[in-house]
Amino acid sequence: MGSVRGGGEDGRGSGAVHAGVVSAPGEDVKVIRMDQVPDIERPLRWGLWSLDAGSYVLNHDGPVGYWVDLERCGSSAEVLDWIVQVSHKAWADSHDVAMLVAALDAVLRLQKNVCGLGRDHTVDPKALVGEYMLLRSRQVDPT
Repeated sequence: MGSVRGGGEDGRGSGAVHAGVVSAPGEDVKVIRMDQVPDIERPLRWGLWSLDAGSYVLNHDGPVGYWVDLERCGSSAEVLDWIVQVSHKAWADSHDVAMLVAALDAVLRLQKNVCGLGRDHTVDPKALVGEYMLLRSRQVDPT
């Protein structure tokens, strides 16, 4: 894959590693495919959110017992609706919302599949959950 410019005003990378983006300070950002990174952590938990892959839901394990139905995340509008719904709940703080976005991004790969290039896309959430779990099963165990 080629490189793209990103990061600061000068187009240099920030030295950070993001989902699918690798850069070092002062270098161009290199975009990589997630399935080409076998040792990337693919968790089942993000804060109080956990993935129940068999039911296609993200469960919030707090006192209310809320869940997000991933089968109803087939478009950018549907994903945004869930994020905003959770952000308006009295029990949800900014960390809960941030962790929900992180979970949705990890499992559905939002930039690639749902809202890339600022366009609405439709996806098959069940297939993306299955792909996430398959890639997770190939993950290298660090212990």
